[in-house]
Amino acid sequence: MKLFAASSFEKYTNNVAFDAIPCSNKVSILAARNGYECAQILVFAQKALRYSATISNLISEDGEVYHSSNVVLYAEKYIYVDRNWQTNGLPTGNYPDALIPLDVAIEYGETEIDAGLNKGIWAEFFIPSDQKPGIYRGTLTVCGDGAESISVEIEILSLKIPTHTGIRSLFNTNVSHMEHYEKGDMKRMYGIYLEYLLKHRICQSGFCYGLEPDKNLQYFTNRAAELYKKGYKTFGLPLVEEEVDGFVSFSDEVIESYLFALAEKSLETGDNLVKCAAFYDWRIDEPFCSRFKPGRVQSAVEHFYSCLQRVSKKCAELPKFKNEFGRELVESLKNVAHVITDYYKRDYMTNYPKLDKEGNPYQYDCSKVTLCPKFDGYDTPQLAAPYENCQEKWWYGCNAPNAPYIGFHIDDATFSPRLVGGFMARNGITGTIYWVNNYSQEINTTGKPLFLDDPYGTAHRGFGANGDGAIIYPGSVYGIDGPVGSIRLKNIREGHQDWEILNQTQSIYLNHGASFWDIYDRQKSYLADGSKIDSIHSDYYIFHQSVMRLCEAALDPLGLIIRCSFDVSGVSYVVNAQQKCCISVDGADLAQDGDCFYFYIPYQAGKWSVLKIITENYERDIPIYCGKGIKITLHEALFERNAVTASQGKVTRNSDEIRREITVETDGPGTVHIQLDEAVIEGQELGFELKTVDPCCCIVYADGYEDYKQSVQTITRWNRIQIPTDISGFKTNGINVCFDEAKKIGIGEVFIRR
Repeated sequence: MKLFAASSFEKYTNNVAFDAIPCSNKVSILAARNGYECAQILVFAQKALRYSATISNLISEDGEVYHSSNVVLYAEKYIYVDRNWQTNGLPTGNYPDALIPLDVAIEYGETEIDAGLNKGIWAEFFIPSDQKPGIYRGTLTVCGDGAESISVEIEILSLKIPTHTGIRSLFNTNVSHMEHYEKGDMKRMYGIYLEYLLKHRICQSGFCYGLEPDKNLQYFTNRAAELYKKGYKTFGLPLVEEEVDGFVSFSDEVIESYLFALAEKSLETGDNLVKCAAFYDWRIDEPFCSRFKPGRVQSAVEHFYSCLQRVSKKCAELPKFKNEFGRELVESLKNVAHVITDYYKRDYMTNYPKLDKEGNPYQYDCSKVTLCPKFDGYDTPQLAAPYENCQEKWWYGCNAPNAPYIGFHIDDATFSPRLVGGFMARNGITGTIYWVNNYSQEINTTGKPLFLDDPYGTAHRGFGANGDGAIIYPGSVYGIDGPVGSIRLKNIREGHQDWEILNQTQSIYLNHGASFWDIYDRQKSYLADGSKIDSIHSDYYIFHQSVMRLCEAALDPLGLIIRCSFDVSGVSYVVNAQQKCCISVDGADLAQDGDCFYFYIPYQAGKWSVLKIITENYERDIPIYCGKGIKITLHEALFERNAVTASQGKVTRNSDEIRREITVETDGPGTVHIQLDEAVIEGQELGFELKTVDPCCCIVYADGYEDYKQSVQTITRWNRIQIPTDISGFKTNGINVCFDEAKKIGIGEVFIRR
């Protein structure tokens, strides 16, 4: 038996060899207080075994104790990925996802490992808000064919996460799926699901199980007031069908009665419950890919806006709303979010036209709606700009967009769900939707739900994206009273924690006339281009460490503020601190000019420098990224500018949102060429995605470098092909892929780390 530590940002199949991955002999965690951080321990079995594990208390150098009772150990349950739909290069196989509490896993035989395979232990660390900052050390011991221990080190920062989340969310728990798999009183179970998700900083879209909305107003408002005290941020308003303008829509009477009742309850409790209300109408879901009749969307928008006008006017005229808090409630009523899963503008993909009641093109008045695009809707500043004018800024993910965009899929990069929260903070987004948490149904054409016999048996649910709609699993399979979480759920939670810290830090920077997003974008450019990420070769941990330490340096009494500006060759930095300190970069001391330190870093692709801060009480090292950033060119953009050509055969684009690629069909031996839109030089990284229908051998080389051809053996999935650039004076504008027979291949994204 061998033990290796891995971060919570990585993911490995259960048959990966122990010498094939960059694991460590020490669990290392960087954590804020009043929040969670996680890690993994991989157990490699040289012969068949069954394991158990325990963790000791962790002790700091000055004798402070971090108690092991704050740690929960889980056995990672592997879910079979039988098809790779994305262009992220992850192969098929068994991937860890569901997290079974270790004692339960032992009881159900989930800790048995066959010879030559591995299984992961997931360690979840909660950091109490009063835990003293510092470095704590201990050991985690695994008993299998003998006993092996691995060192555990957790560095607790002075950062503190608020108890209640600031993120708004509507994550739907499907009642029929819950009822099919779970046992006991379903009203009670629905509440258990809600509380479980709330502990992960997520609001379940509904909280009134089995109640008819038009008859249970008092229960709704009482429950809303109760949940508000627990940190609930989003009360989804109920939808009762009614015909409006010739369309099946929602009852304005019911909506207005609920809003008025929330306003009255707010007066009673002194809490503004109205500002937590949101309305999502699934009947006009995703207009960008649905052919609605003329006026359908327009009618829904105008209908809800009229509801808000009437109920706010009604309250404004009542004496009890004429004090300061009452006027605040009236303003909140005017601005209740009408969340519509649509884009203002969308690149590359098919967009069905929205028509008004007269059959003319319809465009949203953003002041009346909360447009909620998918993650790709914020990919560029130009695409993101219109959402600034919406009631609120929301977004969502589901089966698409897929890689290279951030997402919640099992075969996405493990850190991808965590980045969602950070990117929300960066873009000023306060709300997020997830269509369903607990989906366990097969694809079928019968029109009837075909529930999976084993809800843990396959990653493929529904519509072509692995794990889509299933971030929690039914606990009854393991005798658990409530849901079972997943690795993706934990990383969504940690991303929501990051949202809090990042917004706190931005507030400090704004107080000093600066923006934290300048230095944040510098670090993010290592692994992300807009809302696209490099899910293969990025080291998320160094980015995480950099951002956490930058936030701590700003938020603690040191008050470190870093400004940066750019030119064609590198980045200039100006550093201010509120306490006396010494600063060096890569060992070179910086001279102080007044209350500022200045330094300049030339661009170096993939390199990180170390900014060392020394004060009277401590030292801290902050990684600073030196490269210009990663550029990820979508296959759609390549196709649009005719960048992919074939010496013979045809080049087409598969526009399906799931199976994204440029399809090249050659008639015989020949060369496929990818023209780059900028030169790649020595020291930069260059890679692209290639898919072959059958395993084959191809020759790959950069333009101008025929003497450096490499033979590549593909497998039947997306292959990330790296082009060697460590050649003196290297500079190229294109890539060649040569086949010695007719082939049908797919070309995906091009990645350049500059």
